Amino acid sequence: MKPETLTPVWREYFSFPVTNTQEETLVVEVWDYDPEETVSDKMKRFGEVKSTKGLRVLMKEITLTATAGKQQHDFLGWIKIPLKQIPPIGYDKWFALEGKNGKGNGGKKNRGEVLLRMAVGTEKEKKVATQEYRHVLHLLLVHDLDEENIPPYQWNGEFKNKYSGYILRQLQWQGGLTPLDLDMSKWLVYTRVQCDHPLHAKLYPALFESIVGYLDTQATDDEIRKFWFLSEKLIESFANFVRNIHQSFLNNSDISSQVYHMLKTLGLLKDHLNTRKKSNPELESNVTADMIIEKITSAVTKGASELFLNVTQIENAEESAVENMIKIGQLLIADLRKGHEVVNACFKELLGVEYFDITYRVYDEKYCVILEPVVTYVCSNLRRLDLRDEDGIPQDQDMSMGTSLFELYLAVRQFSDLSEHLTSKAELHISGMFHNWFYASVAQWLDIAFFKAMNRIRKAVQIDNLKPVDQYVQRSSSAVDTANIFHQIQIFWNQLSWPDVEGSYTFIAKIMDDLCRCIICYGEMMCRKVEELERKQQLGAKYEISDEVIKLINICQNS
Repeated sequence: MKPETLTPVWREYFSFPVTNTQEETLVVEVWDYDPEETVSDKMKRFGEVKSTKGLRVLMKEITLTATAGKQQHDFLGWIKIPLKQIPPIGYDKWFALEGKNGKGNGGKKNRGEVLLRMAVGTEKEKKVATQEYRHVLHLLLVHDLDEENIPPYQWNGEFKNKYSGYILRQLQWQGGLTPLDLDMSKWLVYTRVQCDHPLHAKLYPALFESIVGYLDTQATDDEIRKFWFLSEKLIESFANFVRNIHQSFLNNSDISSQVYHMLKTLGLLKDHLNTRKKSNPELESNVTADMIIEKITSAVTKGASELFLNVTQIENAEESAVENMIKIGQLLIADLRKGHEVVNACFKELLGVEYFDITYRVYDEKYCVILEPVVTYVCSNLRRLDLRDEDGIPQDQDMSMGTSLFELYLAVRQFSDLSEHLTSKAELHISGMFHNWFYASVAQWLDIAFFKAMNRIRKAVQIDNLKPVDQYVQRSSSAVDTANIFHQIQIFWNQLSWPDVEGSYTFIAKIMDDLCRCIICYGEMMCRKVEELERKQQLGAKYEISDEVIKLINICQNS
């Protein structure tokens, strides 16, 4: 009985003996069950009546209940199927319900349809039938995987060959196997195949939820032993996937679905182990709730260590140590961000494992070991740039190392910023410490910023035609360019984001001094430019300066 629905789903299985398939007929009846109600209960339903027909039906029910003292159920229809008409492969189809006197009272009434699956077969002993079903299921699955070239983690429970389904249904019906028997068989076969050719992880959660009650009440010792032995293999397979999850970020678009269903399956296993009422250690192999957590935690740790090793092995001998450190940092950051966005929530919610925390701490420790010596050595060997008041920095001075070092600083700072996602920042190696390694290089970064600013200002003055940029900006192009240059210095300071407030006072003082020098130099260059124009005009050059431009020059000199 399925109450309060017009589309009931029964999922019931029946198996019964047949003596003569040539003469017997299968009859399936469908009734509309009305719950037991008293006359008083039915009287309260008058307010629910919405039509004359509904009123007649209700009055009839009240009369029957008052006279007979029992509830009247409505006959919806039946199906009559001669057994001899059932094909060897069985039926799996919708059947229209018929009335007592034919289909729908002469075809005027649609009584609905029922989906039935049925077959006629010889009866087998249940244990033999189950073993035969599992053996054939294993053969058909392996054949499907090989013949169809199905990639790992892609087989989703549907056979490509339609005859595989026919064969399995025939075995099911011949052996009188229930849906629960089938699910148990699938679990044992799928977990066995998983070791050699991984299947899609979405197969397992529903199967486990179906058979978990069977395990505790009906399963034989042999089935329990096989279940836990193969479940241990399944855990190993899932742990291996987790270990290689970093590579899957690049090659597997289905990564989030796979991880979700794997962790859900492991979570169901863990919860079952923690909540079941009885256990038999002799039959359950080595599977425990703690073992599951330990396996996955170890897989995450090993996977992160292996990824770090692979990243450090791709160093380019033609690049400097600083440039290699930048690439390593960028790869680690990309992996951490992907892991946090795609799988971290699943690990935490379904299994209680802090994937991001484990991965970050592995990278933090190992990256620090190779990073600190490189930064310390390079910074200790940096030479202050030779700044000249007039010409700026000579062109033959190499600023590439200072620039690369700043790029490395930004990469390390981004790595450090990701620690905000950790559950705890205790015992970190890079965050809170890395800026001290770069302290000696900040002065050169500021010199480089000053040099670039001066060169840009010089070029801006050279191409300035001493006319307003447009009608809205009453300044010449060099004034606008110089303001943008100063804004770039502000962006540089924001990128630096020096965490030590007291230690930054020296840097702030130098930046302010450099800004003042830039402003003074800009004013002097503009004055020289105007003087040069005046000299040309006195020599008779065909060049005129309007009163508006003179005012503009005065504004630029005072800006």
